[in-house]
Amino acid sequence: MNERKKRKVRRSDKILATALLCLLAAIIILDFTVYGRVLNLTAVIGIIVPVSYLLLRGLARRNTIVVGLLTGSLIAFCLAMVVPPHTYSDAQVLVQQSQAGELIKGEENVAVSVGNKFNVFSPDRFYLFTLQENGIEQEFMVNPETGEVIELIK
Repeated sequence: MNERKKRKVRRSDKILATALLCLLAAIIILDFTVYGRVLNLTAVIGIIVPVSYLLLRGLARRNTIVVGLLTGSLIAFCLAMVVPPHTYSDAQVLVQQSQAGELIKGEENVAVSVGNKFNVFSPDRFYLFTLQENGIEQEFMVNPETGEVIELIK
């Protein structure tokens, strides 16, 4: 009769795990609303999900405050590395300033995947915009890191 010993999950661990999962939800909402789905959240998710799991399973044996501070520091570092300087709105202004034509309001916050190289701290998606001038539509992408406006050839 080898029954597993039930680990008691401390209240502070439950609170920290819940806070981490709420933080993850807030970061994803921020990505969708402000950054147009260009943030590479692999590292952030790779920290929050396992730490929350360990906390909720009662496997984090260290002091909850230490775990919280370490996890918070890692998340802050990852966010500092993945948040690009140009938001979707900034990119929209860059396109309108550099190109003639009227911005066609299509689907909000459209991002296009570029290349197949993977970097945990670099966006792999660019903002996508369509301008119309004299009845001709032209598409542009904007690099969220550099602000470079790139015309797409059809």
